[in-house]
Amino acid sequence: MDEINTFFDNTPLDGVAYVIVQHLSPDFKSRMVELLSRHSKLLVQEAENSMEVMPNHVYLIPNDKFMTIRNSRLYLTAKENEKAPHLTINTFFGSLAVSHGPKAIAVVLSGLGADGSEGLLLLSTKAVW
Repeated sequence: MDEINTFFDNTPLDGVAYVIVQHLSPDFKSRMVELLSRHSKLLVQEAENSMEVMPNHVYLIPNDKFMTIRNSRLYLTAKENEKAPHLTINTFFGSLAVSHGPKAIAVVLSGLGADGSEGLLLLSTKAVW
């Protein structure tokens, strides 16, 4: 949590939107919006289905959802009750690669095993070097 707070302590109002995808238990009620709002000049909010992504905003994934992006809108779907790990980061990065390709930037601060790896590979194939 310290790393993300430090990041947003130093993030300017420069027209960029941020989406935070965390590994959360469907039963866990996060206070991240409240906590991160103390460290950011940006508007911090929990994502809602079909919400348009706006500049100078931070969007957080709800604890019980998968999130994708398409045409600058966030889409939420329920996590199924299964024991396998939910690869929420790969799910989001995959949709980000398809939707925004070379305009997207991805940062992985930490993750569950390899979650995020496949999504980063998809993003890198769309990147402009």
